[in-house]
Amino acid sequence: MADAAVQTPEVGERRGHLLLLSAAKTLAAVLFDNEIVYPDPSAFDSPLSLPGASFVTYEHKGSLVGCIGSIKRELPLVVDAARNALLAAFADPRTPGLTAVPLDGTSLKISVLSEAVGIEASSFDDVVAAVRPGVDGLIVEYKGRRATLLPAVWEKIDSVEDFLDVLWKKAGLQPRYFDTGFVVSRYETTEFCEPDLSRLIRRVAL
Repeated sequence: MADAAVQTPEVGERRGHLLLLSAAKTLAAVLFDNEIVYPDPSAFDSPLSLPGASFVTYEHKGSLVGCIGSIKRELPLVVDAARNALLAAFADPRTPGLTAVPLDGTSLKISVLSEAVGIEASSFDDVVAAVRPGVDGLIVEYKGRRATLLPAVWEKIDSVEDFLDVLWKKAGLQPRYFDTGFVVSRYETTEFCEPDLSRLIRRVAL
């Protein structure tokens, strides 16, 4: 595994707001018209029109409503975020979904991922030493199993070892186990949040 510099997309506040609006439009089309309408990437400039990876998270009064995302850059970023907005709202198997809570007071957060880069490690302790608490999102891959934790998870976890334990368990792996078949990668995120989804939905539905 080769360690390299993490490159974070230069999305910026204006484009981040456009991501939120576009995701809300796609969500509104499903809620009000039962139609899936994704944004046209040709109507946006770079980097929204280029392949990107995002996670979308909904929370209501501090409780998770849904969180789903992409690791690989396959779809245009603006489409990827809109698609994940629908999946997080209605297809997260861990939660009852967006229909179980009021839109008022439900937050929408879009996390734009940098390209993941490998961490050079030959032991679990090497991984621990390489991780930057509060900064890194991590991906672990081993024998067809894969899991990720966003940097935002650091808000709920105190130590690197605990962070890695949660990640390993999420991938169905024995915590602290490591061999040469492991691939661990890091990424960073740029986050954009609307604290009241109902306000955003009303704006795009006008």
